[in-house]
Amino acid sequence: MNVNDPRDYELILNHIPGALVVGTDGITKYMNKQCAQYMGVDLESALGSHILNVFPETKMMENMYIDEPQIVFYHSFGIGISVHVPVFCNGERVGLLEYDVVQ
Repeated sequence: MNVNDPRDYELILNHIPGALVVGTDGITKYMNKQCAQYMGVDLESALGSHILNVFPETKMMENMYIDEPQIVFYHSFGIGISVHVPVFCNGERVGLLEYDVVQ
């Protein structure tokens, strides 16, 4: 694995259950295939769409401005446990990452 090759980051993200990233504007920036399949959405259509149009039950927008990772519980697909992680670039908040702990 070469940490300077962006494809390796994609490989890693594709192995994180339910990985999903939205920008501070709520636009879906990244969703792995497993997440799209689990939610029953078309991956290509989801990318670039507002998260509330893709996953209306999400708590990502209400948690957009958390400062530390936070555990989140969902009941939309049975019982799900996810983690929200704020994403920063050069000290500026740019979005929120969600990944599943339990689906």
